[in-house]
Order: sequence, then C-alpha cells, then structure tokens
Amino acid sequence: FGHNYVHYLRFSENGEKLLFCDWDGVVSLWAWQEGLTTASSPPTADVLRTAAFLSPTKLLVGGEKGLWLYDNRRLWEDASAGIWRQLDGAEDGGRFSAVAASPGDYGLAAQAGRGGPRLLRVDAGSGEITHRGRLPAPTLDAFANYMAISEDGRIRALCLGTGELVTSLGLVAMAHPGGAYHCEFLAPDSALATCGNDGSLAVWDPSSGLEHRLGLPLGGAAADYLAFSACRQLLAVGHRNGAVSLVQLEGRRLQYIGDFHPSVRGWAISMAFSDCGHYLAVAGRGPRDGSPRCTAVAC
Repeated sequence: FGHNYVHYLRFSENGEKLLFCDWDGVVSLWAWQEGLTTASSPPTADVLRTAAFLSPTKLLVGGEKGLWLYDNRRLWEDASAGIWRQLDGAEDGGRFSAVAASPGDYGLAAQAGRGGPRLLRVDAGSGEITHRGRLPAPTLDAFANYMAISEDGRIRALCLGTGELVTSLGLVAMAHPGGAYHCEFLAPDSALATCGNDGSLAVWDPSSGLEHRLGLPLGGAAADYLAFSACRQLLAVGHRNGAVSLVQLEGRRLQYIGDFHPSVRGWAISMAFSDCGHYLAVAGRGPRDGSPRCTAVAC
C-alpha cells in the first residue's frame, strides 16, 4: 500500500497489528507480520492531520475542515467497521492542528483561526464537546504543532510554531527556534521531552523550565517527532531527512546512541514502539511513499 502522509501510529497490545491514520482520512489496521490490512472509508474530502485515542474504541481526529470522531467497537479486529462523526467545523477557516487525550477521561483539540487559537475539550465517554475556550498561547497567531497530556491528566503542554513550549503550569519558554514540533511526557515523571526545527532534543520541568538539551549529530536536520519505548529508557527521534535517532534516557539526562534510515521516503513524521519494546514503526510525509515500516529494536 502507498500513503503520502501518515500522521498517527499505534501498535496493538501484542504488537502483532499496527493502526495508522493518513491525511486522506483513512484509518488502517495492518497485521504487519502477515501483510493483511483492513481500512475505513474517509469521512469526507477533508485533509486530516492529527489523531489520538480518546478511548479504546474512539479516535479523536483533527483536520483542515473539522474535528472528527471515529468510533469502532471492533477497531483492533476490522478497521472498516467504524462510524465517522463530525464534532465541529473549522471556524474562520482555521484548521485543527493538534489533538491530545487522557484516555478514558477527556481529549483536547487545538484550532488555529483569525480570531485567535481555540481549545476544545471532548468527553471520552460521550464523545461530545463539553467546553470551548481560547488556547493559552503567547500570541494570537500562534499555531499548535503538537499537544500532550500527562499520564494522570493534570498537566498539559503545547508545542507552537513560534518555537515556544507552553504548559498548563505557567511555563512559556523558547524551546526550538523556528518551530517546536513535538512533546511527550516522561511517564510516570512529570518532566517532558521536546524536539524541533533546530534538530535538538530537550528535557523540561513543566514548571521551572529547561533541564537538559542534546544536539543530535545529523547536520542540523529538523527533528519532527519523538516516541518512547514502554520501558521509558529508549527514545526515538524522527527527522525531516528521513533518519531516526536513538537516544538513551537516564533519569532526565539524554545520551545519543546512533541513527539509522528506515527507508521511509520523505520526513519521518510519526513513530510508535510496540509494548514489548522489540519493534519500532516509522511512517513518513512527502510526495513519495510514506507508508509505515517496522524495525526490530532492543529496549
């Protein structure tokens, strides 16, 4: 199969299947060791860019024209058996650029717009929008590249196109000049890691700021995405030149291990580790095939 922009990846609990979403609005389930695939129909002629699990059967998906819910009670058996529902439209032409979820509790969706960035809260049980507010961004034209919620659901973090990192504990910091692209919490710790346009990887305390920064030796290639292994000791960083860096996490310190090219054409834009820690899936974005690849790793 061929996909130009796969923006979300998630392994099944046993690691035998890989769920992924592309910008055409197709949710696919790939039994990657067997080569078998099932896929949903797209909801509309929308370009979908971001997704998160709201519950074990619900995906919250953001696009150019609206915010969507994909509900499928047989999601890990047959990706084609679900139902799409539009939760909200694009206000003032502003697209939904980032979604995040505290599974089983709530989800958040960030939307850019001429009236300023909006933040919508979605209940995980009902799948309904329960609150509409303004995004806590330093400027009205701030664009949310990525959003993360801590494991306990209490702390939220935003990576902005301005390069800033913003947290719900009051931190506003220039994280990556030219654009902060991705952030993840270091569960069960409340610290978080970020990567961005400057090609570096950084660890932050969500209240007090920067704790450690690591420059990745790839000629300054922008770092777009990061993923943690289940053991939380191995971190993978995807770059816009298609390379993936592997980094060891020791407490809140980072140690570079090496890098490899997983044969993804274009940017390495999304990644996921299997729960067993033995496999890393990488997918791309670009004018050529960005379909997922699975690579054996050791945690």
